[in-house]
Amino acid sequence: KNMQFDLTQAEQSTGGDFDLIPAKTVAPVIMNIRETKKTNAGDAEYLSIEYTITAGEYERRKVFGMAMITSNGTDGHNKAVEISTSFFLEAVQSAYGISDLSAPEVVAYLRGFDTDSLHGIEFLARVGIEKDKTGEYGDKNVISGAIIPTSKTYEGFEFKAIPAPGAAAPTQSTQQAQAPAENKPSWAS
Repeated sequence: KNMQFDLTQAEQSTGGDFDLIPAKTVAPVIMNIRETKKTNAGDAEYLSIEYTITAGEYERRKVFGMAMITSNGTDGHNKAVEISTSFFLEAVQSAYGISDLSAPEVVAYLRGFDTDSLHGIEFLARVGIEKDKTGEYGDKNVISGAIIPTSKTYEGFEFKAIPAPGAAAPTQSTQQAQAPAENKPSWAS
């Protein structure tokens, strides 16, 4: 059925333009694996990822990214997969407060890791800005890294317990054993 609207009465939008989140902003994010895609050549795979900021000034803003998970054997692809797996390790360390990578339960968790384990994890991220080299799209925000527990910036982040083997996404939060901070971390304000 065709419906008529008087668009002169519609509230004007800002056009959906958001200012970029400043580079080096630190914020907690939830990682959502949107899908696994093949490269244009069809010879490797990458994850399409959506990050949603969960607290602070930019709460609910989304940042999109990708991460190579298989290589076609070229040096470039091999390096991209290496960068992705290092980032995944940082994200997991951040999400679960892991400082000691040699602890037996940590080793067991990391050995059995898969892309489903990334879906839904919340970690402390550093937001960056990627310059558009083509001039076609404009600059965009990216997640440039994860803040790991050995960083001073990590203080005050409420990490979760490492999921039990075969468990779904974590649900129970574990508090850090520390005195309550008088002033909030900069990312929490």
